[in-house]
Formats: sequence, structure tokens, C-alpha cells
Amino acid sequence: VLHVKSTEMQSFITLSSAQRMDLKVGDEVLLLIKASELFVLEVLDA
Repeated sequence: VLHVKSTEMQSFITLSSAQRMDLKVGDEVLLLIKASELFVLEVLDA
């Protein structure tokens, strides 16, 4: 889960990707968002 100011984003990666990056709960990461599609599932603050 990514928190940016008051915005929360969530992303999914494969287990093999997490293992290759040796990710552990609580690790800090730098991310790049590149998407050809974006789905808004729910508006929480209307």
C-alpha cells in the first residue's frame, strides 16, 4: 500500500518478483507508475 499525502494506492506483484527484489514487510521502495490502464474501484472521499 502506497500512501501519498491523503491518497492511498495499492499494487500487486508476483511472488517471484518480490523474492527477486528480496522485499520484506516494512521495506521502503522507490516506485515508478507506468500504466496503460487505470481502474477506479471506489471513491472514498466524495
